[in-house]
Amino acid sequence: MTITPHLVVREAARAAEWYRDALGAEECGRIEVPGGKLMQVELWFGDAQVMLAAEFPELGVLSPLSIGGTATVLHLSTNEVDALWQRAALGAAMMCGYPLASWRNESPPRPAPVAAPSPSPAGFDGRAVYWTDVVVRADARFERADDLGGTRFGFTVEDSQSGYQAPRRYFAERALDRGGIFFAAVIGPLVTPRRVVESILAGTIDAGPLDAYWHALLRLHEPDTAAQLRVVATTPVTPIPCFAAAAAVPEAIRARLAAAFAEGGSAPVLDAVRRGLLLAGFERVQARDYDVLVTQACDTDRLGYTRLA
Repeated sequence: MTITPHLVVREAARAAEWYRDALGAEECGRIEVPGGKLMQVELWFGDAQVMLAAEFPELGVLSPLSIGGTATVLHLSTNEVDALWQRAALGAAMMCGYPLASWRNESPPRPAPVAAPSPSPAGFDGRAVYWTDVVVRADARFERADDLGGTRFGFTVEDSQSGYQAPRRYFAERALDRGGIFFAAVIGPLVTPRRVVESILAGTIDAGPLDAYWHALLRLHEPDTAAQLRVVATTPVTPIPCFAAAAAVPEAIRARLAAAFAEGGSAPVLDAVRRGLLLAGFERVQARDYDVLVTQACDTDRLGYTRLA
């Protein structure tokens, strides 16, 4: 048995075009009724099927624009993140600062930052910054970073600032003092902070890195899970990941997107949403704001600690 979501939109043809261009959907067929309306557009995202349909108000079939909201959210997961960044129709996708700053491709050009979230908890203080929390099980014997020598350390992916580059810089001198190897094993890619947490709690790694903003959200929404973890080290503050648009997106549209983020960061109607996301608002950011991440990575390379070990 399978289940296929059907999305009702005001302009199904335009929506299908956007899903193709922006997210790489493959259209496999459509059904048009007299008058030109689309009753069905069959889209595939990898092995997942989604149907689009136009509004039919006479049947009570209405789009979010007509009802003033939506109860449906699609979450797209992909292991081909690099390909996502290269989509010409990329409008505002969350992008880690390290791959943004270390972008070397000329075709397509580097995506352009639009805005960055400013978390509200203490330590962030409404700034567009974050850090890495190095965490262990709450009942583990480890009390500080030095205690992690000879343990199993997990990481997300190598081009992640919080999940790899920040810990690499943090542990560099400790590793070099031990001949270049600090951990007994470095395990990954675990890809997501969630899998880092699961691996720690399952006992397959002893410690791992968590994006501090993600960790704050875990404490808010899953306090029982968060209570099973303990922070033994924090890395220095760096610029937080931003929402980025493809370089092909005109500057005027990027400016409109930035203004929309700014409005969403202060609109009273979104107060409850911001509280749930621990957001103070959004800041306009530039690509050069993230250059410090490459500088730090290069400094760590020059020390001779080119990989977590």
